[in-house]
Amino acid sequence: MIDNKKLNEWFDRYEEYTGCNGDGLACGMIRAFTDTGILTDGWDQDEVIQYEKQIGRDLGDWTDVDYDRFPGKTHLRMQAELCRIMGVTEVTEELCNEVADELGL
Repeated sequence: MIDNKKLNEWFDRYEEYTGCNGDGLACGMIRAFTDTGILTDGWDQDEVIQYEKQIGRDLGDWTDVDYDRFPGKTHLRMQAELCRIMGVTEVTEELCNEVADELGL
């Protein structure tokens, strides 16, 4: 059984951040898994901009090593919290579809 109060609190908390696609972070992550396939849609834009300045490359020019070394933590915390709320171990397309339905997105 889904705790709608906790799910809505999670959504509201992470919508305050902006994802790399310009959506709120929670919506960006949901769209990444259900529509776009672009996982950076669910990454905090400010963390990405900081890292771009640090490595001297825009996101579109990152190497595999750059992705592996990305220090951003907001998207990981957001996903871990969602998994706890939903009682699962990983974020999947099926989970994001269920979350979108529950939230009326």
